[in-house]
Amino acid sequence: YKTCRDVNAVFHGHNNAIIMNAEKLGFPVTEREHEPGTIELAKEALKALDNKNLVVLKNHGFVSVGKTMKEAGELALATLKRSRESANFRG
Repeated sequence: YKTCRDVNAVFHGHNNAIIMNAEKLGFPVTEREHEPGTIELAKEALKALDNKNLVVLKNHGFVSVGKTMKEAGELALATLKRSRESANFRG
């Protein structure tokens, strides 16, 4: 929150469709894996976000951000829909 002043909400989730299709759909993906809940993972996510609102955590999950939880959650749902449509994913 200190780094991204316009962010008031962070939505974190785990979904194979998003993880598997991230690069294909142009979503930023962290370069490295880190243990969940660590400062290193947070720094890696911030680096990958690069003024975007969604980042995929390599082999883990995703984080979407917004001004409100509704905004961050709706972005996650739209991303899930786009990911599933892209690959006809049924998982």
